[in-house]
Amino acid sequence: MAGLPQGTVTFVFTDVEGSTALAKRLRDRYGEVLEQHQLLLRAAFAAHGGHEIDTQGDSFFFAFARAKDAVAAVVEAQRALAGYEWPEGGEVRVRMGLHTGEPAVGEQRYTGFGVHRAARISAVGHGGQVLLSNATRELIEEKYRGIRPAPGYPAQPDHTEKATLFRLIEAERVGVKLTESFAMWPGASVCGLYFSHPDAHYFGVGKIERDQVEDYAARKGWSVREAERWLAPVLNYDALALAREAAE
Repeated sequence: MAGLPQGTVTFVFTDVEGSTALAKRLRDRYGEVLEQHQLLLRAAFAAHGGHEIDTQGDSFFFAFARAKDAVAAVVEAQRALAGYEWPEGGEVRVRMGLHTGEPAVGEQRYTGFGVHRAARISAVGHGGQVLLSNATRELIEEKYRGIRPAPGYPAQPDHTEKATLFRLIEAERVGVKLTESFAMWPGASVCGLYFSHPDAHYFGVGKIERDQVEDYAARKGWSVREAERWLAPVLNYDALALAREAAE
């Protein structure tokens, strides 16, 4: 066990969901798919300092010296799995469980309750999920100081900027989508901006005039009418009345 993390260690267990059914569907191709899954996971975990402790069938057991590295590794691994072009009927969905503890180090392996707990956390997940124990969560949790305005807040009345955020973070890869009215699906989804500074504070955008809307529309590449549609709650004039007057 020389060179492996000691003291406080974060364990990661992974397992392919529905591997038996997957093997039956793919038959002779299953070995190739399993090997590609292993390559993707090993690359992601090695990039963040992970140590491979054991592998059996389609499961892995890794150890990390830092909880943040373990979390970064599983996120990268899930993205790699989601982005890979698997053969038809051969998508690999992997559940991952993390736990942090202070295990005993034997001649051949880690021992102790923490190892078993990490394995059990992984076992209750679904393919594509990453589950963390409270011990791991507490280590990576940042003490946030700042503001977190979301589209629709008084400081950010334009909901269409969600589309910009979704493109930047590729949100649809994790199953979160926008409707035509820029509502998020599933309904429990949250989208916003983080300003991590102790002096950051919330503010409200006051009512805006026609010239401000025209300027905003030009910068967004919109027509004025489209800008008025999305900014209706903060307009300081009657856009419909102006449209009627222009049509007369």
